Amino acid sequence: MCGIAGLAGDFPQPENLLQKMKFSTKHRGPDQDGVFIDYANKIFLGHQRLSIIDCSINGKQPMRKGPAVIVFNGEIYNYKDLYKELQNDFDFSSASDTEVLLAGYLKYGINQLLEKITGMFAFCIYDDRKKLLFLVRDRLGEKPLYYYSSQGKFAFASELKSFRHLSEAQEIDFTNLDHYLTLGYVPAPLSIIKNVKKLQPGCLLTVDLSNFHCQMEKYWDLDPTINKQSLSEQDAIDKITELLKKSVSQSLNSDVPLGIFLSGGIDSSLIACLAKNILGNKTKTFSVIYDNKSFDESQYSRQMAKYLGIEHMELPINSNDAKNAIMDFSSFIDEPLADMSIIPTYLLSKLTRKHVTVALGGDGADEMFIGYPTHLAHKLVNVYNLIPESLRKNFIEKLISHLPISHKDFSIEFKLKRFIGSANLEPQLRHFCWQSQFNYNEKKLLYNREFNAEQNLTDFLHHHIPTDIISIFNLIEYLDLKFYLPNDILAKVDIASMANSLEVRAPYLNHHLVEFVYSLDEKLKLKLFRQKYILKKVAAKFLPANIVYRKKHGFGIPLGQWLKEDLSEYAAEILSRQNVEKIPVLNFQYINKLFNEHKNGAKDNRKQLWALITLLNWHQSYYGT
Repeated sequence: MCGIAGLAGDFPQPENLLQKMKFSTKHRGPDQDGVFIDYANKIFLGHQRLSIIDCSINGKQPMRKGPAVIVFNGEIYNYKDLYKELQNDFDFSSASDTEVLLAGYLKYGINQLLEKITGMFAFCIYDDRKKLLFLVRDRLGEKPLYYYSSQGKFAFASELKSFRHLSEAQEIDFTNLDHYLTLGYVPAPLSIIKNVKKLQPGCLLTVDLSNFHCQMEKYWDLDPTINKQSLSEQDAIDKITELLKKSVSQSLNSDVPLGIFLSGGIDSSLIACLAKNILGNKTKTFSVIYDNKSFDESQYSRQMAKYLGIEHMELPINSNDAKNAIMDFSSFIDEPLADMSIIPTYLLSKLTRKHVTVALGGDGADEMFIGYPTHLAHKLVNVYNLIPESLRKNFIEKLISHLPISHKDFSIEFKLKRFIGSANLEPQLRHFCWQSQFNYNEKKLLYNREFNAEQNLTDFLHHHIPTDIISIFNLIEYLDLKFYLPNDILAKVDIASMANSLEVRAPYLNHHLVEFVYSLDEKLKLKLFRQKYILKKVAAKFLPANIVYRKKHGFGIPLGQWLKEDLSEYAAEILSRQNVEKIPVLNFQYINKLFNEHKNGAKDNRKQLWALITLLNWHQSYYGT
């Protein structure tokens, strides 16, 4: 994994600017660094390398082959197969996937190359013969890529903070800030900084350097209107097993030590089992543990490690560890990201990096196989809305609103209050609001100036979601795979792992597997009220039954409790009037009320408070104030 950056056009002191942009991503690639400069065409490319495949100097970037130069972040899992296709046409000076990627471009052209490659990646190819720049992001959005485009100028980088050094990238976009405070992330192609965008997953951006015209092309996408195929249960089990085994095998390609994140849930346990069947007893696994039993999964991760006969390492986490982690990783966060599980992900990555350079994880399975509680809630809401409105409003919702506060993981009180809060909305709004940090009514109090917050999200969905989706679960799968997965889950993993110079791979996100699972009838994924039905059938061939069929457990932390107790003083400092008023649209009085309600146990405001703490920490890091 690496950090990339580049400039094209008329920037003041471009060499100095490139070095600053590149250095901002040094944690992504501490092993080697390099630059490519074409003064005549005003092209400046930079690279920070984390050496994974061919760790020698031969794999150093930027890399040139003929008229093409590449800076590349990621891994091409099928590069060995591509090498066999290309070896008779090119002389290779390295054993790296980077050189195979570059040779593939020269032979096939960019579009055909993208059809052939499997992996996670973000890269830029400069073709000095055609005077074109090609920017590409992988299909599911595992690797980030930001860019800035203006008349006569173009810049890109792996991380948003590289753009701090551009005078044109200094102002917060408050509409996109509103998206963050709703969703907990800023959805691509938007960013929280005006004039800077994120390249969307599965997209190719071509920049014509003669006039700086940018052409966006989607080279891969899921079809939300697809008629799901009816396949027998056994055929589906066999195909998923085949594709997942192949993906795990490809994900194990590495010239450096490799391990596995193991929570003891079905997703990571299945990956660990398949990897162990290939690696044998040298497999290493890693997990975190808590004193709070509602969050701790150590009994299951230990059971799996013992079952597989592999080395397992654990890291206990307490509130002081969380505070130190927040202070550490705040400087690495590109944009505010309100997913609390970034804390254990960061600490887990820190532990793992002490032993290996690459780790496999179970991300993507919940989105693919309908595994979240919100997915089940969409099925239940139809039943709930059959109840007479007067009974719902005057009895059920009042009763739920008076349930005592619980800071347990996925507490029934938390889920019920979320459920009734958005049960009457349209499916796409309902889905996002169930995941939200602040609802519409809360944001009317949060802001000092008028925002049509509800309309902001509605407008975004109107522009980015097809209107002809044929079923509710087609819609939900599409929303999670296109928005929640890349902008929250994968962004979190990238930030937390790269802050520790650790590469994390997600075998479930091999696009062949994603396409197949997405094409399956929803009844194979949610059978009656049994979630992840077909994945559990696959896992049952490899794992103990209590691992396969145990209740879902999120990768959370007892932050609600800690904000009331051990982290209360820290939270008060971050949420001070002085810090809040640096973002002029925020209402300190309301934020202070939220904090006091939470401390006093009157309300569970952990999601809202964490979103604000993350925002204010990001603001301090980005602007240095």
